Amino acid sequence: MATRIAVVAGAPLVQAGLSRIVEGSQRFELVAVALSLQALQSSLARQPALQVDVVIAERSGADEPAAIAAALDAGLHVVLLSDAEPSELAPLVAAGAACLPTSASDREIAAAVEAVGAGLIAMRSDLFGELLHRSSGANERRPAELVEPLTPRELQVLRLLAGGFANKHIAHDLGISEHTAKFHVGRILGKLDAATRAEAVAIGLRDGLIEVE
Repeated sequence: MATRIAVVAGAPLVQAGLSRIVEGSQRFELVAVALSLQALQSSLARQPALQVDVVIAERSGADEPAAIAAALDAGLHVVLLSDAEPSELAPLVAAGAACLPTSASDREIAAAVEAVGAGLIAMRSDLFGELLHRSSGANERRPAELVEPLTPRELQVLRLLAGGFANKHIAHDLGISEHTAKFHVGRILGKLDAATRAEAVAIGLRDGLIEVE
């Protein structure tokens, strides 16, 4: 089954270019084109039968981070094209968005779409450095020194976070509500003294709470 893709861009030329990438692959199906993420989500709300697997979006506008976060929280996979500063984009990557520079090639964009569709994370190299920098000095405690150890369920959630799963998919995988999944994520961040999901994963890997398979 082809990956169903929506293209979001404010400029017609950018819309056309991204649409061409999608239509040039037999593995992808272009199902929607919108000027903004807000417009796309409004369209999806009006058309329940319209299903989107991955959104390719060129970031534009100061309100986009909130819109991207809302799209991720709604369970959409997002490939974001942006040249914004790493410190600004790192929270979105930590939340599960893929992020490429606006100069990304057709092949790189297609690869990112396939990666996020498989539950993986794709990002600019400078963003990877920013995430490592944020996690390296965030917490020097060992697992035994945690104020409160992670419960078996929280360890399950942390492992899913390491796989790039959004709250909706964590809930589905564990058979719990999305609200409960969000609660567990919040508890994990608090116990590990982590500011972001990516930071929690980095601390978990460092301290042996989770392992790379």
